[in-house]
Amino acid sequence: MGKAKLMKVLLINPPGLNEIIVTSPAQIETERGHYPPLGLLYLASYAQLYANCEIVVIDAPVLNLDYNSLPEAIAKHAPDVVGLPSMTFTILDVIETVRCVRAAAPMATIVIGGTHATLFPVETLTVTGADIIVVGEGEETFSDLLRTLSRKETLTDCPGLVFRANGGIVKTGTRPGPDIEKLPFPARKLCPVARYSSPIARRSPVTTMFTSRGCPCRCTYCDRPALGKNARFVSATRVVQEFRECSDLGIREIFIYDDTFTLNRKRAFDICRMLQDESLPITWDVRTRVDTVDRHLLLELKNAGCERIHFGVESGSERVLKVYKKNISRRQIIDAFSHCHDLGITTFAYFMIGAPGETRQEFDGTKQLLREINPSYVQIGILCPFPGTEVFHDGAQRGLFAKDVWAQFAQEPRPDFALPYWEENMSRSEMFELALETYRAFYGRPRFLLAELMRLRSFAEFKRKAKAGIKLLLWN
Repeated sequence: MGKAKLMKVLLINPPGLNEIIVTSPAQIETERGHYPPLGLLYLASYAQLYANCEIVVIDAPVLNLDYNSLPEAIAKHAPDVVGLPSMTFTILDVIETVRCVRAAAPMATIVIGGTHATLFPVETLTVTGADIIVVGEGEETFSDLLRTLSRKETLTDCPGLVFRANGGIVKTGTRPGPDIEKLPFPARKLCPVARYSSPIARRSPVTTMFTSRGCPCRCTYCDRPALGKNARFVSATRVVQEFRECSDLGIREIFIYDDTFTLNRKRAFDICRMLQDESLPITWDVRTRVDTVDRHLLLELKNAGCERIHFGVESGSERVLKVYKKNISRRQIIDAFSHCHDLGITTFAYFMIGAPGETRQEFDGTKQLLREINPSYVQIGILCPFPGTEVFHDGAQRGLFAKDVWAQFAQEPRPDFALPYWEENMSRSEMFELALETYRAFYGRPRFLLAELMRLRSFAEFKRKAKAGIKLLLWN
C-alpha cells in the first residue's frame, strides 16, 4: 500500500452556455434562476469525511464564468483531481469544460459522473476526453477513487468506474446506492449561498434538498437511471436537522426535489409536526402526486411552512394519463388543487404535450383542465422520449425515431442534434407553438398578474418575476 497523498480536488458545475433545449420553449428556459449543484455538494461533504483531500467547488453559472474566464479560475486552485457532473442536455458544456481543465491544469485527473455518464459511460469517456467515469450514485465511489489515487493503487479494485487501460476500456462493475440516512448533508458552504434564487421564490437565498431517492412509480416518460425504482427515505429527524442547518446558513426558502415527497405518508406527517415545533424562519415547497395528498395532510404541510406544492398533472385527457401510466384521474387532480386553493397553498402544475397518439383536441382538454384547476404557476413541457424510458422504447419500435438516436448523440454530441419527439399527430414546431400560446394565455391574464402583485413580499422578488414575465410576453 502506497503512502496517501493529500489530494487537491476541484468540483466544477459547468457554464450553462450550450444546453440543449429539450422540453420547453427556449424563452422559458432562460429565466430559471440558479440552484446550488447539490450532487457535487454531496460528493464534497462525503469526501471531506472519508478521503484525504482539500475540496473547492466552482459553480460557474452562478459566478457568471464563461470559457474565457473559467481556465483562470481552474489554474488558481492547481487541482490534482477535477470532478464534473453530466446530463444529456449539458454534455456540450461538459466537453468545453474538460478542454478548459486540460489547458489550465494539464496534470489533473478528470472524473465525470451523473446521469448521462451512467447511461453512456464509454461514449462519455471518449467524446469528453476525461480520464475516469463514475457510474451510478457517486458519493462512495468518488471518495473510494480519491483514496485509491492518493495511494497510487490500482483502480480495478474500486467498483463503479469506467476508464482506459492497456489500450482498452476497463469497467469495474457496479456499486449499490449508499445508505442515504448516513450521508452527510451537502457541503453548501463551499458555494456562494447568498447568490441562489428562483423566479418563483418569495424569499432568498434559496436552496434545494433531497429527502429521498428513487421512485416506485412506473410513468412511461421517467428517466431516473441512477436512482432506481426503490424509494429510500431519510428519517424525519434528519430532514429537520438539515432544515436547521440551512436556516443557520441564512437560507430562507427550500425546494425539496424528491420525486414524490408525500409517498411515505407517516414520514410526511412526522416532518411537518417536527418543523412546527422548530418554528424556523424558513419556508419550503415540495414535488408530489395528486393521489398521495388529502386535505388533512395538506393542512399539516401548510402549518409546517410549506408554501408551494408542485404537481405533475401532465394532461387533461384520461386516455393520455393512462398512456403515461400515471394512475391518477381528472377527479383527483381537481380535488388536490381545490384543497390547496382553500388552504392558501400556492400550486405549480406541470403539463406535457406530445404523448403517444395525442391530438390537438386532447390538448384542448388539457387547456380546459388548466383553466379549471387554476394553478398559481404552470409549466408546459414537450414530451421528449429519453433513453431507457418506456415511451422511447415504444416509439423506436414503431419507427417514429431511430433506436440508436440517443447513442448517436452520445457518440457525437452537437448543438443541432434533432431530438426525438412523438410526432404522430402534431409536429414538433406545432407542439412548441401550442406550449408558447398556452404560456402567454395563462401568464398574461389580469387575474394572474393581480394575484402575483398580491403575493409580492419584496422589491427583489418583483424584479425577478418581472424580468421572467417580460421575456415571455414580448417574445416573437
